[in-house]
Amino acid sequence: SPSADYAERLAALDQFLSRWPTAGNASAVAARRARWQMEAEAYAAALRQDDTGAYVNFLGAEPPERVRAAYPGATWERLRRVKKDYDPANLFRLNQNIVPAE
Repeated sequence: SPSADYAERLAALDQFLSRWPTAGNASAVAARRARWQMEAEAYAAALRQDDTGAYVNFLGAEPPERVRAAYPGATWERLRRVKKDYDPANLFRLNQNIVPAE
C-alpha cells in the first residue's frame, strides 16, 4: 500500500563494513582508509545507477534531495505536516531533517 514504509521505493540497499587497525603509522592508516572509502563510494554509485530512492537509516551527511528521496509520494508531505504540529520551530533539524510544512 502507498502508506507502507517501503512502498514505491526504488533504491538499492548496499552496506560496506570495514575495520581498521589503530596501530602503526597514523598517516598511512588514514590514507588507506580514505582510499578504501573513495573506492567503496564509487562502487556504491555504480550499483545505484538510476535508483531514485533512498533508505533513511542508511543516509549519512546527505544533501536535502537525498533525504527527500527516502520518503516518496505523499509520505513526505504527511511527515512535514506532523513536523509542523510537533516541531514547528524545527528544533530537531540535525541528521536527516524534514522541514515543517508552512
